[in-house]
This record gives sequence, structure tokens and C-alpha cells, in this order.
Amino acid sequence: MRVLVPPVLIVGAGPVGMVVAAELLQRDIPIRIIDADRGHADHSRATSLWPRILELLDRIAVTDELICLAHRLDRVRYHSAGRHLGTVRLDALRGTPYPFGLALPQSVTEDVLERRLTELDGKIERGVRLTGLRPDGDRVFAEVETGDGGGAGIEASWVVGADGAHSSVRSLLDVGFTGPEPSLDFAIGDARISGGLPQHMAGYCWSPAGALTLAALGDDVFRIAVQVTPDQKRTQYPAEYFEEVLHARGPRGRFSVGTVRFSTTFNAAIRTAEQYRVGRCFLVGDAAHVMSPIGGQGMNTGIQDAVNLGWKLAGVLDGTLPESVLDTYEAERGDILRRDVGIRIGALTGRLRKETALTLAQLSTTYADQETAVDRPLRPGDRVPAVIGREKGGWLGLPVDRFTVLLWEPERIAASDRDAIESALPEGVCCLTATAVQAPALVGGLGRAPVVALIRPDGHLTAVLDPARAAAYFEKEKQERLPRSAL
Repeated sequence: MRVLVPPVLIVGAGPVGMVVAAELLQRDIPIRIIDADRGHADHSRATSLWPRILELLDRIAVTDELICLAHRLDRVRYHSAGRHLGTVRLDALRGTPYPFGLALPQSVTEDVLERRLTELDGKIERGVRLTGLRPDGDRVFAEVETGDGGGAGIEASWVVGADGAHSSVRSLLDVGFTGPEPSLDFAIGDARISGGLPQHMAGYCWSPAGALTLAALGDDVFRIAVQVTPDQKRTQYPAEYFEEVLHARGPRGRFSVGTVRFSTTFNAAIRTAEQYRVGRCFLVGDAAHVMSPIGGQGMNTGIQDAVNLGWKLAGVLDGTLPESVLDTYEAERGDILRRDVGIRIGALTGRLRKETALTLAQLSTTYADQETAVDRPLRPGDRVPAVIGREKGGWLGLPVDRFTVLLWEPERIAASDRDAIESALPEGVCCLTATAVQAPALVGGLGRAPVVALIRPDGHLTAVLDPARAAAYFEKEKQERLPRSAL
């Protein structure tokens, strides 16, 4: 049964907006999604999807198709002045069912997401531009301009601005968009490179001449990003330019750059919105923050925004979560971006090399006070190594729409404690059991002793409890409505 409220209006139908839409539609929350453009971009723009994002996209059942269509990246190489410093192997990452990145054009990612929207009875209204926002109690009234130049109004319960760096939603809300100076310019292109570059790698190169990144796209085609000075900026760049800078800044070797399929100049300003929420309106993705192309994190970070907001907003609208849970969106995602500014700048300047592996994979994302380390107990806020949305061989499967209580090593929990826990669980909470044999990826985080873990719908840990005290914890949470205090 659909919720009898006005739809959530999503402004912007790029990957981030479509992920928000899919998160809501799969929970039977009505949406309208509009986009001022009339179609997908025909060039590649964002090309990388990292392991944590593949985990999250499995929530809306698109990861398998993306894997089939994409080129895998299994290593990250680092160079300084042409000298190879070292290689980080993504395929050696533990604690994820997807120990690899994907490289594919953003237009392909968008096609996959739009097909999923269609399966969920969603439809993008293209050529519709937002021109005004007017809050009114528990509603927001949006003014839009349609493709034929006419005007119309949309009544919405909430508004999500996923409309990019030049966001109309952010502008209409009068939210500032600031960040450190100076910004940097990059020449970006997709071109065929011969000469023996590894076909499953991303490469980060630093030299006195400036920074250079390479990412394999398959069939000897690479995404190239080159730091340029203001006088070097062009609207397009020929093969000769990329070949020259590749020899000056890239790995040692004899490389030849062939046909350039696409090129442009990208301004790598690091900007963050001063607020991610104004009343019943939210900002996600590039509307909330923009960053350097180094590391291919922009779209990935935006998808994390979309999931963080999506499950919370769906829970509020279907009555399973209190509205106060939405306050945590800005607190969590804003803290992540502020914490990561130093990481982005470090990647630009070459200060970070091997240490960026978990950051690039976005497996270190945590809503605790500091980043997740490898092989240490999980803390509240940390990502739980699991699959969200389905079971996968050797990996615990978590539901996408509710909190999960995990009884870890259940046979070693006293029967009386198990019975008390099950009786005390709030309505709607999923209860699962797992052992070290069934879910070996959880051993490093939960240990080998029996514990009770409370896990959010997005796969982040809320609490780890002593089985003897867990029932009392849940009784208290049930009285206060579990998610209100569990978050």
C-alpha cells in the first residue's frame, strides 16, 4: 500500500538522484524525479565505482549488471617523477565481497539505474527545470518550467537536491558553497594508449611538472587527468598533448597516445555546502560537495549520501522511524566531507600513497570519530563487512529496510539470554544468527566470543552488546523507539 502523502521531489536525475529515487521506490514511497536536461551526457564524466559503492548499490539490485558491463580495476599504482613507488592490490582487500573497482562510462551507469527505476515504476521527467521553492508547514511547493516554456507547480512532502555543482535547489535555499583555495584545473580525456600500461589499474603520478592520473577503461583505453596551469587550459586537447605530458609526468616507458574519444577541462575546486538540510529540503552529491577528480571519489561519495538519506527518509515516511532521524543526515555526511578535505588535498599533492587504498575503496567510511583501521574491533558507526540486500556465499546478508540484530556465535549464548533478547526486540527489527564459519569476514570486527550486534539498514554498526545485557538494552530502546536513541 502506498503512503498517502505528496511525493518526494528529487531534482536531478544523475546517478545520485536516481539512487535516492530507487531507495524510496523500493519502499513504496511515491516520488517525482525531474531533470532540466533532456538526456544523459554522451561522454564518460565519472568512470569509477569503488568496492563500498558496489556493496551499497546491491541494495537496489544493480551491482551484478554493472559488473557485467564494466572493466575491473584490481590495483592502484603510485609513481613519483616516473619512478614506481609501489602498488596497492584491490584484489587483496579483505572484508568486502567486491575486492575490485569498476571502470565504465557514467552514461552506462545511468542507463542501468534508469532501467531499475522503470522496474520500480519510476519515470524521469526530463526537460523540467526548477525555478522556485516555497515551504508551507509539512509541504514544499516547487515551481518548475517545462520543456515547452510553460510553468507548473509540484506539491512535495520533501525535496532532495541532486542537481549538481550549480544546484538550483542550493541557490533557491540561499545556502553558501565554500572551500579552500586555490582551486586546480585538470585536462581530462579518454584515449587509447599503446606501450604496455597495465590493463587493470589506476595510476597516480606526481612530478615537478604537476600531477597525472590514469585509469584503465578496457581495450587499451585510459582516462587521463592532467593538472594544468591557467595558460594551458583549452576546450579540447589533442592526442599529442596527452602523449607529451604522459612522457613528462607518467610512468617510465615508451607510450603512444592514439585517438582521443573525449576531452575537456575540469576545475577541481573543493567546495562544501554550508548546510545539507534546510527544513524539508536536502542536498546530496555535487549539490552538497565537489572535489578533485583525483581518486574518482565524487560520484561514489554522492551515492553514499543518497543511501544515507534514502533509508532514513523512507523510514520516516512509512512511519517506522521518527522524523528526528533526518537530523543525522547532515551530521554524518557533513562530518565525512569535512574529515576528507585533508585526504582530497593530500591526494592532489601526493602526500598520500599506499594509505589511500581503503579510502579509495571507501571501505574506511565510518560515522565514528575517526577512520576505520584494518583488523581491529568494530566501533559504533563503522561499516560492517556484509552484503546488504541478499545473501552471498560466505557473507552475511542484511535487509535493506530495517535494523538487524545479529546473534554472533549463537550456540554459545545462554538459551535464557537468547529467549530474553527475542522477546525484547522492538517490532520490525530483523534477527539473524551467524558464526565465524558462516561469515568469516566478521571475525576481525566482532571477534570469536559471542556478542549481540545491532546494525543499521545501511550496514553501519550501532552497538555491540554483551548477550547477558542485550535484552535490557532492547527493552529500553523499545520504550524510546529504537532508532531514536540507537543512531
